[in-house]
Amino acid sequence: MNKSLDILIQDLTRQCPECKKKIIYKNKCSKVYAEKRNSICFECSQKIPFNLKKKHKKLYSKKCPNCGGKISYTTMYALNKSIRLKTICRGCEQKGENNHQYGIKHTLEYKKEMSKRMSGKKNGFYGKSHSKKTKRILRIAAIDRINEYGVKPRNFNPKACEFIDKLNKEKGWKLQHALNGGECSCAGYLVDGYDKDKNIVFEYDEKHHELPSNKKSDKIRQYNILEKLNCSFYRYKEFNNELLKII
Repeated sequence: MNKSLDILIQDLTRQCPECKKKIIYKNKCSKVYAEKRNSICFECSQKIPFNLKKKHKKLYSKKCPNCGGKISYTTMYALNKSIRLKTICRGCEQKGENNHQYGIKHTLEYKKEMSKRMSGKKNGFYGKSHSKKTKRILRIAAIDRINEYGVKPRNFNPKACEFIDKLNKEKGWKLQHALNGGECSCAGYLVDGYDKDKNIVFEYDEKHHELPSNKKSDKIRQYNILEKLNCSFYRYKEFNNELLKII
């Protein structure tokens, strides 16, 4: 019995690549997975400082050749250089035939059943709403993801960009927009135009901004930006052809 146990322990043991201590695994699968990843023991992983995670991500990050997004690696990939580094981002890996939903189309009956399950009191978020702080944190996190991973910019109006360029020539402003360096983030919002030197915020309102639901959200957005930046705020209403300065 002892000999058989010793043989089993030998099969499930492995040396740590750094300190060369013995690591005993529960089964062969976990041992094989650890060998592939060239993983370190728990004691060696505790020695690695937490701040190194961001540094290694910056060092071992590159652009995806298909979509142009960033491929950032964790400390495990950064420290264990023997691992094969990824050449394509995760989004491109799951596109086309590699996606588990490729070629599958849901029927109308299935869609109706899913909507019934997630509607009304059955929904986990029923009767709840995010606070102002959480909404602001979520907006900032979304903007950070766009800047970090090189996500494609949101939809913008090319007419608004042309109008902003005219304002820059007429009034001597330097408003930055989607086609001129990208939309700036002000108080957790991506605004249509912003001049950092003169602290001017500009918003271009199309016809759909006159809807009551959009008017409310625009007022909240406007109030938060003015409160945070204490800037001069301008709005252009497309249907009236009016440029308004909001006090």
